[in-house]
Amino acid sequence: MTETTYRSVRVAIPTSTRRDHDFGVTDAKGRKVGAIVWTAVEEYVPATDDRFTWNTKPGTYFTATPHASRNGYIFGATQATYHFETEAERAAWIAKYLKAAERRAIKSHGPVLVG
Repeated sequence: MTETTYRSVRVAIPTSTRRDHDFGVTDAKGRKVGAIVWTAVEEYVPATDDRFTWNTKPGTYFTATPHASRNGYIFGATQATYHFETEAERAAWIAKYLKAAERRAIKSHGPVLVG
């Protein structure tokens, strides 16, 4: 099986949006546990020279970059950026990511206390 290799250049990231998600739990140091998801629209075109390139098929993509957070600040390792062909695919992936991240947070730091 042969894998296709692309040489593309990212040409535009006109805007990106940050969304913070608080899972309603705190860690042992009292910090609010949550997630930050950056979203953007990125465009890639075929590379015409030897500058830095991406192995991404040329086109326009809806992207999501998730991060764990503590007290609203990025926490832990940098995460990958995920590319989607439609906004609906991206929205579904973000919902699935947040559901799993919240489940992990509650398992690690205790249930949400009401009251």
